[in-house]
Amino acid sequence: MEYQTGILIVGYGLHVKNKILPAIRDLGFPILGVVSSNKNIPYSLRSFKDLNEVKALFKPSHIFIATNPVKHLSIIYEATKISKKILVEKPIAIQKPSVLNSENFKNLRVEIKEGMMYRYNFLNKYLEKRNNIVKDSKKVEIKFILPVDSFNNKKSFRNLDNFRDSMIYDMGCYIYDFIWNFKLSNKDLIINDILNFKNGHAKFISLKSKKNNENLLSIEFGYGKNYCNEINFISRYNVNYNLKPFFYGRETKVEINLSKNDKKFIKFYENKNSFVKMIAEWYLNKRTHIQNEFSNFDRISFIQNSLNKLSEKWRSHVY
Repeated sequence: MEYQTGILIVGYGLHVKNKILPAIRDLGFPILGVVSSNKNIPYSLRSFKDLNEVKALFKPSHIFIATNPVKHLSIIYEATKISKKILVEKPIAIQKPSVLNSENFKNLRVEIKEGMMYRYNFLNKYLEKRNNIVKDSKKVEIKFILPVDSFNNKKSFRNLDNFRDSMIYDMGCYIYDFIWNFKLSNKDLIINDILNFKNGHAKFISLKSKKNNENLLSIEFGYGKNYCNEINFISRYNVNYNLKPFFYGRETKVEINLSKNDKKFIKFYENKNSFVKMIAEWYLNKRTHIQNEFSNFDRISFIQNSLNKLSEKWRSHVY
């Protein structure tokens, strides 16, 4: 079987068309083709009906997976048979941690990376260099609201009847990854409010700490009338930070609002394309150490347990 250097893309939705393909083209990396049942794939892209068809022809050096998260695990397993470098769009999976901890995944000698693009943006890097902002906060407020119109794509997995809690996994994975990375405590979080669309899909969830102690956490995410994507750090030393837009990947101006002793300051910074940075790091990575997300079980278990528990609580409120 012939080995080919380049990126094979599995999935062809709006995310791939509007963000992933442009990023790969900007980098000048070879695109080996697209695996999808979508009939609107341009003739300029080689298309395949499934990975078995690819397997019979060649082995791609890199595979990018961007499909319905419900299918991620089975696709990952098939992809590892023909490639050693795999990047999976978040969330990497929605199954229970016990499934993710199986020998089929955690011991694979393959690089499997989850595509958390926000980790590469300016504001996240800013926080990583100034971790005292997080440590000195007595309260952290996370608000991530997308316009309702962004939910109305009938062809998106977000609208599938068998995935009515898609919003919880699709948006919540960012939030719980952030909580894990910055070591925030979420053990005392309770649901404050829940809203659903008329079709029964989760629309909005707010959470808050039930105890009035240090490191209070407040979370709002889902779909609403107005876009909101920010994190507020309320310091015990009267120095407060507001960072926005935080969970963001495209080129844009981001802002840091600082209030100190009743004085307010605003600084603007250029955020470069986080998808380009993420894909470049993955594609060009030459380290000998294999990064398998399933091997870092503490992190993946924390995120999946948190999302699964939140989904169960949502279902108990709805049904």
